[in-house]
Amino acid sequence: MPDAGGFPYYSLVSHRILLRFLLFYGSSFVGFCFSEKTHGAYEV
Repeated sequence: MPDAGGFPYYSLVSHRILLRFLLFYGSSFVGFCFSEKTHGAYEV
């Protein structure tokens, strides 16, 4: 990979922030779907 004056570090940080956002939203979405399914199952 070409090294262009600190670009890899910036790219790594942005990817880490993006991954953190994806993990947060993904886990909250999965938790919401799971709670909806269990709620529906308990309601029936």
